[in-house]
Amino acid sequence: MLLFSLFAVLVIWWFGDKTDETREILLVTQRSVSGLNPQAQVRYRGIRAGKVRGIELDPDNPGNILVRIGIDAKLPITRATTAQLNYQGVTGLAYVLLEDNGTNREPLQAQGQSLPRITIKQSSLESLSDRATDIVDQVSELAVRLNRMLNEKNASHLEQILVNMATASEGLKEIPQTMAALREAHQRCKHEAT
Repeated sequence: MLLFSLFAVLVIWWFGDKTDETREILLVTQRSVSGLNPQAQVRYRGIRAGKVRGIELDPDNPGNILVRIGIDAKLPITRATTAQLNYQGVTGLAYVLLEDNGTNREPLQAQGQSLPRITIKQSSLESLSDRATDIVDQVSELAVRLNRMLNEKNASHLEQILVNMATASEGLKEIPQTMAALREAHQRCKHEAT
């Protein structure tokens, strides 16, 4: 019976989820982390690298949100490694994407007793959202300026300018006939002079 129990434990260990050595890193952001849950995936350049282990407010600075992740200890996390929240399809569920552009090969180390930290950079969706907000603000400002410019006094001036332009364009219709008459008179004068 003891031998059978030992064999069962070995089979479970062999076919079970083998746990590799992991390391923890803190991701820091002041932006919203909506859609990110504990146990969400962490990917390193698209490869599954670990999971989110916890999300909490920074006790030293409540404006910061700390996302504790556990990743494979063999991954080359350097000072150039960046973190970003990405979203899966239309579900709105987020995952952490770690990227490294290779500009600094120095390994990311902990400072003192705390875990190493990476600041979460703005995602392209957030950047687009911020730009859209800026564009809406600029359009609103333009509308306010147009309203100021088109007050009643300026509107009456603009109306008078349009009336003057219409009158001037009516006068321009007669220019071809006047030019033709002048050419004809010039030709007659030339003909009589010879």
